[in-house]
Amino acid sequence: MAELNDVRAATEDTLLDVADHLPAEAAEALLQIATGGAPAHPTPARRARTPSPIRTPSAASG
Repeated sequence: MAELNDVRAATEDTLLDVADHLPAEAAEALLQIATGGAPAHPTPARRARTPSPIRTPSAASG
C-alpha cells in the first residue's frame, strides 16, 4: 500500500521516479492519467469451453 501513498503524493517532479517503481501496466496507466488521458480498460480473457469431467456420458449413466 506504500506505492499507493507514493502515487497520491507524486508531483510533476517525482512522477517518473514513482512510475519506475510500479509494475509496467500501473506505470503506463499513471502516466496516461498524468498527461490528461484515461487508461485503457483491459479486455477480459475468454475462457475456453472445456467439458466438465463430472458431466460425461459415463458419469451420467452410472
